Parts: sequence; structure tokens; C-alpha cells
Amino acid sequence: MWALGQWTGREALLLRRALRMSVRDFADYLGVSARTVSKWAALTDSTSPLPRTQAILDTALTRAEPDARHRFQRLVDEHVATTGIAIHDPADEWDRDTWTDDLTRAAACVAQQKFEFAARLAQRWLLRYSPSDLDRHGLQLYARTLVVLGDIHRDQGKLHGAHSAGTSYREAHRLFLTLGSPRRVAQGRTRPSRRRGDVRAPGPRGPALRPPGV
Repeated sequence: MWALGQWTGREALLLRRALRMSVRDFADYLGVSARTVSKWAALTDSTSPLPRTQAILDTALTRAEPDARHRFQRLVDEHVATTGIAIHDPADEWDRDTWTDDLTRAAACVAQQKFEFAARLAQRWLLRYSPSDLDRHGLQLYARTLVVLGDIHRDQGKLHGAHSAGTSYREAHRLFLTLGSPRRVAQGRTRPSRRRGDVRAPGPRGPALRPPGV
């Protein structure tokens, strides 16, 4: 059975064509809004459905008739042969909204000590984008994600090394400086302890290392 590792709007569009469905019929079939299906068609390679919808698309492809699956594979192969491997464009408006929502969820998970899920939410975006690919808004989200990841490492006692609170905070601090965000820079500076090269590890629900009144 031929399968996709990651769906983008492009593959979702091609699946709809392979199933020979209208936008409305495809939306009803998947249980999503017609606006979502139209967004996939408009943004193609520059957007990816949410994880839950990725699973729904997997199921739709698996349950498709053999002829429809063959049409889908042929359409994908033709697209790759014509354009090459798709590359993600900088974060679009819908990605930014999803990214912001994930940051809120991740911060809540950190407060509840659900570190594994919080780390997955944060790393999803850090792995998807490189700072060099992002505009100012995207860089702000990237830096905030690094801070959340630093909080996760800090509360787990991972203070030093390549994957540690200190490393995440320093990279976030560098990005905030580049963006000229003084308040964010001040917050980043106060997260490590005053001893150089050290980051304090609070208890299970230790306080965030922020200046008073912030």
C-alpha cells in the first residue's frame, strides 16, 4: 500500500481530485469545513493539515477504491516529476495561528508537568522551520518556542549541554536581540541564574525566573 509520510495542502488537493469530489463533498467526507479544503487548494505546499486531520487523510486514502488510489499516486508522481520535491514556504497566516495555539498549550502542559507532550508541541515547529526562512512574526514565534523548550529542560533539570535550558534560552535571547524586543530580552536574561554558565533548577513547580512585575 503506497502511503504518505506527511500531508500538505498539495496532496490533499490531489486526493480530492483522485476521488473526483467537489470541495463541499470532500469537506463533508473528511468532516472538515469547506473553507479548510479551499485553503489547502490555495496554499498547496505551503500549508500542512493539523495532526488530527493528517490521520483523517491517511484513513481516506486507505479506504479509497484501488482506482482512486492509483489516480492519486499518478497525480503525486506527475507533480514531483514536474516541479521537484516541495519545499515549505515561510509560515503562513494559518500556520502562525496554529503555532500560537500550540505555544499556549505547551505552556499549560509545562505548568502541569506534562513535559513530553509540551516538548512535542514545541519541537514540531522548531523542526519544521529554520530562522533564516522566517519573517519577523515567525522569528518571534520561533524565539518564544525556544523559551518554552528552555522551561521544559529547566524543570526537568537539564541545565547544561547541547539540549539544555541554557542553550535554548541563549538562542532565544539572541533572536529577541535581533528583533529589538527589549522586554523579551530582559525576560530572557533573567531566566539563567546570575552565576555565569549556570541555570537554576526550581522544584517541581518552581517559579519562572522573571523580574518582579513582569
